[in-house]
Amino acid sequence: MASGSHANDCYPGPHDAPFTFIDETEDHELHQPAVTVLPDVGSADLASLAGGPFYWLAYQGAWGELTSLPEGDGPQGPAATLEHNSVWDDPFSWFNGLCWDGSDSCDGEPRDVSGSVHSPVDIHLYDAQGRHVGKNDAGGIDRQIPGAEYIEIPDLHEKSITVHNGDGTQGYRFVLKGSGTGTFDFTLSSPDRVHNSADTAKHLAVPVTTSTEASVLLDGNKDYTLQIDNDGDGAVDEQRQPDSVVTQAVDLTPPAQTTDLSVTNVSSGNATLAFAAPGDDANAGTAQYYDIRYSTSPITEDNWKEAMPLADIPDLQVAGTQVTATVTGLGAGTTYYFALEARDETLQSSELSNVAIGTTTIPSLTWARQRVYWASWADYQNRKLSVDYRMSNTGTCLAFSATIQASACNPGTDYIVSQLTFLVGEIYAV
Repeated sequence: MASGSHANDCYPGPHDAPFTFIDETEDHELHQPAVTVLPDVGSADLASLAGGPFYWLAYQGAWGELTSLPEGDGPQGPAATLEHNSVWDDPFSWFNGLCWDGSDSCDGEPRDVSGSVHSPVDIHLYDAQGRHVGKNDAGGIDRQIPGAEYIEIPDLHEKSITVHNGDGTQGYRFVLKGSGTGTFDFTLSSPDRVHNSADTAKHLAVPVTTSTEASVLLDGNKDYTLQIDNDGDGAVDEQRQPDSVVTQAVDLTPPAQTTDLSVTNVSSGNATLAFAAPGDDANAGTAQYYDIRYSTSPITEDNWKEAMPLADIPDLQVAGTQVTATVTGLGAGTTYYFALEARDETLQSSELSNVAIGTTTIPSLTWARQRVYWASWADYQNRKLSVDYRMSNTGTCLAFSATIQASACNPGTDYIVSQLTFLVGEIYAV
């Protein structure tokens, strides 16, 4: 979903700190706004709606971040429909045609294992362990392979399966089963993460009936021959070579995992972190961004997105350089957990770092009576009893501007030597 937006970050606080969007709400409830059906007008008439409830339609700028990152700027809004019609009317096709290098004519760089097919066939994917993604006999969708998703776009008669961060040399097998009669086009992407390359293979206008079953194995041999069983008897009747295979050099190496994140200093409201900078490609180069987060609960892969991102990101450094980051606004006397991920210019993320732990400091003032005595014979005669008290700080940090405030229990007969309230000053922890 939209990097830099709140599309997948349903909690309060700053999100995706490369940008400056801040969500200050504290409402964790799910909201489902009513859908408004817009009037059917051409882009030239959108300006006429500017004064009504659809004023946002006339906005001429980009709907999204203006950025130098590889995914480029956000699309222009409906007011630019004449030039960017596919963005709004056919968003899936528009997305499929995006280029990571910013050009206008490519199929994009294949960074994930994926297969896309047009009806009349159903698509399935199995990994080397036999786990399945695709429609099952009960009418549901299996998503047994970690990181996989199944998408069906009925209006485009398109079905696709993607395994994010998958490696095409690891024994994935696509299976296509006929659901009607006609022809189908099949496009697959097979990244090789060891060699930083990726293949895109296309099979065009393949004949199909309801008995047809075809498969292709993705492994280190990089043979994208379609094995076709035309009559459904389990035997391969035809081997069909792809109509095209395009190999691209692709950066598939994410930044290295940080393993030395530590808390080097804490105060009552701040914590200082230190770590060796990861690189752009493993431990080489300079990463594009450090995503540093903290939480009062232990951070894991499952709850990483719920942790609070650090707003003030430290400057990027060449791999191996020592980096420090300051976390502000913490609660006193609280244990915090810190972790980070690094990203490169292609938005690949490192593995989650080790989790560093730190407890912020807090002063703890104690008040104890030391002795009760007559300070002099005159005090004894005048019934002026003296009481000494001792204030100390048994906490973990300096107490600033400590103050004594009290009131006498019987003002008519008790005499207070020291005027209350009075400032004691700084009291160091003992």
